[in-house]
Amino acid sequence: MRYTFGSSGVTTGSLIGAQEESRAQVKPAVMSFVMFMGILFRLYSYCITGRIFLESVFVIKSQANSCPFRIMEVMNREDTMSEIIEKLKLGQYAQIALVNCPSDVKHVFAPLNTTDGINKHDCIFAFSTNKAEFLATIRDVMDEKRLNEEGILYIAYPKKGNPRYPDYVHRDEIFGLLNVDVADGSIDHTPFRFNRMVAFDDVFTVLGIKYSQKGRSLTAPSQSTGDYIGYIDEVRSMIQSDLEVLTKFDALTPGYQRDWARYLYSTPSEATRKKRYDEMSIVLKAGFKTAALYKQSLKK
Repeated sequence: MRYTFGSSGVTTGSLIGAQEESRAQVKPAVMSFVMFMGILFRLYSYCITGRIFLESVFVIKSQANSCPFRIMEVMNREDTMSEIIEKLKLGQYAQIALVNCPSDVKHVFAPLNTTDGINKHDCIFAFSTNKAEFLATIRDVMDEKRLNEEGILYIAYPKKGNPRYPDYVHRDEIFGLLNVDVADGSIDHTPFRFNRMVAFDDVFTVLGIKYSQKGRSLTAPSQSTGDYIGYIDEVRSMIQSDLEVLTKFDALTPGYQRDWARYLYSTPSEATRKKRYDEMSIVLKAGFKTAALYKQSLKK
């Protein structure tokens, strides 16, 4: 059926055909525009992503440069360990006794004149792998008087969370283990004093102990275990009635025996000595060599 509108002669069929032709012409243009906008959006996204990346790089670099711990240097284990020589001024010593040094860190001490002998020295640098070695090394240096006047012992111990050794020494327990007097830093009231503590690497922390007689009272009772060698037989006489304690005491090394002799006889008070004897009996029967180790076990 065909309809006519006025005199123009426009038919319904012709209108529909014109509309379809118009749509056919518009559709490619719209698609081209959409594709163009899509390309622009992608380019914009790439630019934003690149900008964020560059900004993050510069921010990280800026933070690393301003960080007081020098992030990049801390992550570089070799650089950190090498700094220990300068930090502790090890180059000032003519010779250093290097004790129990792990093979993978010996190169750190290559620039220095070192020896394996542990006689009297101005500086001893020792390594320990557990708490028992840590205490035994310190006790040996103190008892055998292996440091010259103003000499220093640096002992490296495994820190908590280290990736190598199952045992460790917690820094917060050191003062208790060594009986450090917080007033003057002295260890067991001896000329050996806490000096400093520095990081070595991700495994070890280094504790410095200095030997100095300066400023010590001449009238104070001797606290050096070496001065109590003659009292060891006195200790045996005191504990001979308790066979278990006597057996435990005789099994100790001479250094620990002298330490107990000093502990018992450095006081002029009989009452205090009796109290300390009772304490020694408890500690030895419990299987510990020192009162400090026993007290530490009670905190666990």
